[in-house]
Amino acid sequence: MDKRVFELFNDSPFERDLYEAAVRNLADTENKLRFNNFAYAIRELTRHMLHRLAPSDEVRKCVWWKSEIKGMKKKDDVTRVERAIYATQGGLSNHYMKKKLDLDFNESHAALRDAIEQLSKYTHIEPAVFGLSDGEVTRLAEETTSAVAGLAMAITDCRSAVADRLSGVIEDAAVQRVLETSLPEVDELATHHFVEA
Repeated sequence: MDKRVFELFNDSPFERDLYEAAVRNLADTENKLRFNNFAYAIRELTRHMLHRLAPSDEVRKCVWWKSEIKGMKKKDDVTRVERAIYATQGGLSNHYMKKKLDLDFNESHAALRDAIEQLSKYTHIEPAVFGLSDGEVTRLAEETTSAVAGLAMAITDCRSAVADRLSGVIEDAAVQRVLETSLPEVDELATHHFVEA
C-alpha cells in the first residue's frame, strides 16, 4: 500500500478499509478483472474522499459554482472537478484567489481533472484493459496510485498555500484596523496613549 494515499484517508476508517480492499484486488492473480476492480474501487474511494472534503451543499453556496450538468437532479449536479476545486480553495472565488492572495491554481485544477479522468478511464472494461499481464497490472496500478497521490498532494499543497496567504491577509487587516481606530477601553484608562505595531 502506498503510504501517501493511506495517510490521505487516515481520518476515515471507511476510506482506509476501502483502500485496503482495493489493493487486495491486485493480489488475485487468477482474476482477469483484478486491475479493473482495483481501478473501480480507487475511483469510488476518490469519490468518497471528495464528498467528505467538499459536501454538495457547501459547494453550491460558493460564488464560483454553477451547475455544469444540464438536466441532472439537484443532488447530483456537483462534479468531481468542482469538488476538487472546493477542496483546494473552499468558497473563495478565483478572482479573490488571484487578486488578493496572489494564488493561481489553474494548473493544479487541470492536474486534478486529469487525475480524475485517468482514474475513470480504467474502470471501463475494454479488451485493452482486460486480462492484463502481471507487468501491465503493476504498471497501471502504479500509475493509478500516483494519480491518487497526486490528487492528494495537490489538495494538501493548495490548502496550505491558501491558509498561509489568508493568515497573512487577516493579520495585516487586523493590525491595520488597530492602528486606524482608537480603542474605547484604552481611552477610558488614559488620556494620552499610543499603540505600537
